[in-house]
Amino acid sequence: MYVLEVISFMIEIMANAWNQYRQGLVYAIQHSDFSSAILYTHGMQAMLPESAQPKFDAIPTISQLVDDIMYKRRQWDWLFTNMPKVERSISLWIHSNWDRKRLG
Repeated sequence: MYVLEVISFMIEIMANAWNQYRQGLVYAIQHSDFSSAILYTHGMQAMLPESAQPKFDAIPTISQLVDDIMYKRRQWDWLFTNMPKVERSISLWIHSNWDRKRLG
């Protein structure tokens, strides 16, 4: 029973931290600060156990002046592709732990 309570407590603590990351992520996206949004996304991923972490695409970089013109677009595309991965992984991790708690 003690282990189940610890799991429940851990989920609550992590949910609060994920909520803070989400708030920062939304604020960054609203202000077109995609570099910060990518950083928040990686922070959310890092909070998951390694076995539950989603694999992200490579972060967009600039190698030529021409790339700079499309850089914001490439960052947005990266976020659009990878944000659902981390949200889905968080959700699956939480639900699998709740199921384990309920069945335990």
